[in-house]
Amino acid sequence: ISLAISGTNLLASSINGLYLSTNNGLSWTLVTNGIVANTLFKSFVVIGTNTYAGSSNGLYLSNNNGLNWVATNNGIPTDRFISSILQIGTSILIGTYGNGIYLSNDNGANWSTLNNGILKNVGITTIASNSSKIFIGTQRSGIFTSNIDGTNWSSCNTGLSEEAIITSLAIKGSKVFAAIWGNGLYMSDNNGLSWDKLNLGYNTDEINDVIVNGTNIFAIDNNYGIFKSTNDGISWNRIGINGNNVISIAVNGTAIYAGTSDNGIYFSNNNGISWSQISTGLTNLEIRNILIKGSQIFAGTNDGVFLSNDNGLNWNALNTGLTNLNINSLALIGTNVFVSTNDGIFILSNAASEWLSASVGIPVNSGAKSLGANGNYIYAGIDVVWKRPLSDFVGINETTQNDLLQIYPNPANNTLTINLSQLQKLQNTTVS
Repeated sequence: ISLAISGTNLLASSINGLYLSTNNGLSWTLVTNGIVANTLFKSFVVIGTNTYAGSSNGLYLSNNNGLNWVATNNGIPTDRFISSILQIGTSILIGTYGNGIYLSNDNGANWSTLNNGILKNVGITTIASNSSKIFIGTQRSGIFTSNIDGTNWSSCNTGLSEEAIITSLAIKGSKVFAAIWGNGLYMSDNNGLSWDKLNLGYNTDEINDVIVNGTNIFAIDNNYGIFKSTNDGISWNRIGINGNNVISIAVNGTAIYAGTSDNGIYFSNNNGISWSQISTGLTNLEIRNILIKGSQIFAGTNDGVFLSNDNGLNWNALNTGLTNLNINSLALIGTNVFVSTNDGIFILSNAASEWLSASVGIPVNSGAKSLGANGNYIYAGIDVVWKRPLSDFVGINETTQNDLLQIYPNPANNTLTINLSQLQKLQNTTVS
């Protein structure tokens, strides 16, 4: 499940498909035109006026902001899950589970394999690039690299196990960082010719993510929490919390909020030098998501959403309007906060401090895992990726509890939505 933000438009993917909202999440439409039923979406990217969605049934393309989709698998086996999509110049690269890398130079109309040098049936987990090289992480085959054209690949595992499981790749300047499940964090300062294991000071063998944020590099280990480097990985300081499994993190300047799997939230206001637990008011201590909006901090848990207005010192439940408290993701799109649950997508009404359903058009019990936006489109991950133009959301105004009638989008193109509140019935009304 994934969320995507594109200007004022939103896309959400769930196990039931891809959903699009053109009115800041007040309502959602399940995008099914051209999409095979029960398709799961993993990744998507917007390139110009085209949106590409990687799924369990191959690659889909939409050129009208996600309203309609066509399979664009000419040359791609449709039984392969597309795990990642990367744009390099005018070319598109996709990574698959089991069939390697594919390239298109004509906006996805035709695809050709780029597997010269890649082991057969390799599973691609992640793709990253700098100005001269492309790197792919795999399941049990380590790392491969190619020049920026991707025509020839070579294993670049000197210093690594040939069966390494790559969980994350990050690039900072001339340095490439690779998180390897069961074997820690590695760095290459020569474009992958060789790798050196970094000493974080602990037996950090379960690093599941590495993140570059400005001049800082963060590594997250399942057992030892968060580590930070301010000198390109030469030295590391443990800024995590002893004995806690950190599963979510939010950074705002020197302030860091770390969510754990069973011990609430920890806060540091000095880039992780010291930490304090800030869980007062939380009724569930598995912190799946943390989102920062100005002076407000949101936390997603199995007991719904919690809000703090005092930097996390105190938390209050913010669940009015939610029909399911199993929170999958939180997203800030423009000035609006969205949440996805197992029942769909909701938008926070700032006027009423309650959640309004934004799932119109989405199948019942469809939970979006992620939302995102890029260029002129918004994307949603609901097993598959859905896309819709941000222009569909133009002219949408926030309403309050006293509003009787909502009509959106305005202006409308072919379709508009009318919502009534507090009215038992509407008489003598004509829509034309």
